[in-house]
Parts: sequence; C-alpha cells; structure tokens
Amino acid sequence: MKIAILGATPIAIEAALYFQDMGAYVLLFEERELGGLLALKKKVAKFNSFVAEEISLNGNKKLIQYLDKLLVKMCEFCGEIKYKKVNRIHKRFLSKEELIPGCSRLADLFRVVYQGRYSEEIEKQRKENPDFFKNLDNNMIESLKGTLEHFTDVDLVIDATLSSRSLKGMGPGGVAAINEELLGQEKIYYGLSETLLNLEQVSSVRELTLQGDQFDLIYVLLALKDKIFEGHLNITIVTNRKSLWEVPPSFSPEEQLFYKKKIEEFITIEQKRWDESIRKFEEEIFKWRDLEDYERAKIPMPKVWKRRLEIYQGWNITNVDKLIDKNEMYLTLESPDFRNQDNKEILKTIATDMVFVFNGRKDYQNDFWGNMLPEWTFEKGDGFHETGFYKLSEHSTQIEEIKNNMMKYFGKRDE
Repeated sequence: MKIAILGATPIAIEAALYFQDMGAYVLLFEERELGGLLALKKKVAKFNSFVAEEISLNGNKKLIQYLDKLLVKMCEFCGEIKYKKVNRIHKRFLSKEELIPGCSRLADLFRVVYQGRYSEEIEKQRKENPDFFKNLDNNMIESLKGTLEHFTDVDLVIDATLSSRSLKGMGPGGVAAINEELLGQEKIYYGLSETLLNLEQVSSVRELTLQGDQFDLIYVLLALKDKIFEGHLNITIVTNRKSLWEVPPSFSPEEQLFYKKKIEEFITIEQKRWDESIRKFEEEIFKWRDLEDYERAKIPMPKVWKRRLEIYQGWNITNVDKLIDKNEMYLTLESPDFRNQDNKEILKTIATDMVFVFNGRKDYQNDFWGNMLPEWTFEKGDGFHETGFYKLSEHSTQIEEIKNNMMKYFGKRDE
C-alpha cells in the first residue's frame, strides 16, 4: 500500500510514522521545512501524540520540545520526503461519475501532480559534461531550466494542508493534464462560451482537438462540419465516454430527433468521404506498383490519406508537451483496460494546433480535488466523496479513525 501525505505539519508527520509502522510506503509532500505551519500558530490544540504522552502545546518551550522529539523520531522514517509544491490530485483515469464494473474506484490509482525545476540539475550536468553542452542550442538549454510538472501514482491520499486553488482542465476528472497550465495558455479554450469567442481562430489552424464528455462538443463539431468536408480542417475528438453520440435524455423528444438526424447525416457523409479516399489511394498505389523500377525511383509512393475526423472514445488526455522549434502541442492519450478491454494500445501521442475543452467544469475554488470531497472528512458535507481520500486536521485521534476506514479496503502487512 502506497500512501501520499500532503503537508508536513506535526500531525502529518505523526500520520506518516503511524502508517509506516502498519507496513505502508509513505510519501510526504511539503514545500517548506518539516514541522509545517503548525509551529507558527499561536493557539495549538491539546492532543495525544504517538511520539509522546498527552501534551498541551500552549507554551513555546513545550512546543519546541515536542517538535524536537518529533523530528528525532523522523530518523526512523523509511519513506520518501518530497520538498515539492503539489499542484493537484486526481484519479488517474476516472471522472467523477464513472464507475468500474465489479470494482471499487480504488482500482484506479490517485495521481499526485507536483512542481519541479531543473535549473540546479542542468548546471550540474553542464559542469560534468561541458563538451556535450557546447553542441546544444542555448535556447534549448534555457527552456530545460523552466518549471515542469511531475507526478506519482499512489493508492491512498491524506491531505493535511489547508491549501486551495483554482482548477479546470482537460485531464481526468476535469482537472489539468500534466503541464497543461504551463504550456497551453494561448491554445486551449474551456467551455462553450470561450470556444464561441475564439471560433474564428479555427480558420488559421489545421489540426483541432475537441475534448470532453459534454454535448456542447457535438454542437461545435456540427458547427465546423463544412470546414471538415471542404478539407480545411482535421479534428480529433478525445472523450472518456464509451459512446460519444448519445443525445442527453433531458432534451425534448423534438430536440433528440433533430440532433440524432444531424449526427447521422454527419457520420454518413464523413464515412462516404473516407471510403472514397481509401478507394482512390488503392488505385494510386496499384498504379505506382505497376511502374517500371526506374519510374518508381523518380515518383514518390502515394501517401495514405489522413482521416479528417479521428475519434478516441474511452481515452483521457494525460500530458501536454511542446518543442521549442514547433508551434504544435503534443498531447499524450491514455486508455485504461477497464474502459477498452479489447484495445491493446493504451498510449498514443497526437499533434494539435488548438484544443477546445468541454468537461462541464468551471473555474472554481476548492481543495486539491476539483469538486470532489474526501470520503472521510470530519465535517461531512453534501456532495461527492472520493473513496481513499482523507482530510486530516490537528487531532491525532483522527489518524486512528482514518486507519479503521482504510482497513475496509487494505489489510495490514504481515510481519
């Protein structure tokens, strides 16, 4: 069992030591030094510590003694401490409403996305390999020094912070994909309103990606059909849904009939165009093969036609990359086996000029999770509660309660 604990307040450190003793591998994430913000608070609760008896931390002296004892105990910690800023957490693939047949949502791991910089490592490598760096472009070297996002996947998450941030994106569950916020600021638009405001820009691009699980995606696709049929635009659709073309049941019978007809017409026309392009390609390739060798050497082999509409159903966009000498973005697509059991290809990269995102998510304030709440929180509220995600405040009794909840899903390691 692999547990991520966010924050390194004293209570977070106690939780790390406690779950390590249970046999878990623990990763502790903290931007600052161990001890966290609790040491700076004027009012600190009285509680039972796992490294000392019941303590009342009302005086600075007692607080310092307790923290000293706690940090000495940390010498026994065998897990990993990452002095990194955590940007967000989400399920690796699952959206908020999605279930895995026959399994708990814990079958899909949590992804902890954190921030990293390469400046120190680049300078170290430059000193160790000066000849290699002489051959590299300075712009490329400088670009490597910037901030990039990293991630690690874990079974369970304990949030011991009070952090809050704005979240929206095209990644799993409607949060940002890796490096989306860093690299896609001027080429990714969210929701129908932003898309309509920037629809004219589509005329200047060749490759467009539509991502999401909302019917707004179909609205925009039908609005762009003429550009597709005329050959001016290639569109790639990425959705975690298994069926893209369903009309929402909330639509009136007349609206459902109208959109079903429009969708069927669109699919029929595009399929006929594709079938015709395949037929022409086969004719061209057979003619080329029938040429004499000296003629084939002068004439390039006909290229396979690209589909103007590519659809990836049951896939997520998980990463965004960009090359310094290219204008395109490169999107990493992943498909888990619980969605596409017959699909052997689970990883793919596509190039795109622009992305429209339709995840039904707005720019909102909340914890690291989008609009998801911990399954186990000590101030229960209405809304979605994620199995295996826990909120920890300043009371060590909560650690025992979290453990009891965890044991519903995981057993203690045998000694």
